[in-house]
Amino acid sequence: MRTPAALAMANVDAVLRDELADALRADDRAVRRLGRAGTSVAFWVEGDDAASATVLLDRQPPEVVDSAEPAEVTIHLTREDAARFARGELVLPTAIYCGLVTCEGAVRPYLAVDPILRGLLRRRALAAAASAAAQGEPDIADEEDCW
Repeated sequence: MRTPAALAMANVDAVLRDELADALRADDRAVRRLGRAGTSVAFWVEGDDAASATVLLDRQPPEVVDSAEPAEVTIHLTREDAARFARGELVLPTAIYCGLVTCEGAVRPYLAVDPILRGLLRRRALAAAASAAAQGEPDIADEEDCW
């Protein structure tokens, strides 16, 4: 689990891949529900030559695999949006509807489970923030103010 500071400073595509993989490792009913989406999604971060993460939501348990794995849906994110998504803060259905995020393929099955995945990612981010606060690390907002 990465602290908010690590999420802000680290390589966004690697953080996205790691956070997705960690979220899917949870022994949680929500993770099992994700596997019912029956699709696969590749997340691309701007500036990358390959998908940052491909999530297979067509199996139990769902998993994150190598970016070379083909996917039915591709979602393109800016670096900032990828960081927000990794923290469970980006509402993808709204971002896609508004044209802030682009996608290819039949995205509707993924969008049906996006709130579940976002909740898993958000729970992890909040736990990391609480842990960082307990250890006296600055909040991400504090670091942004320092730039």
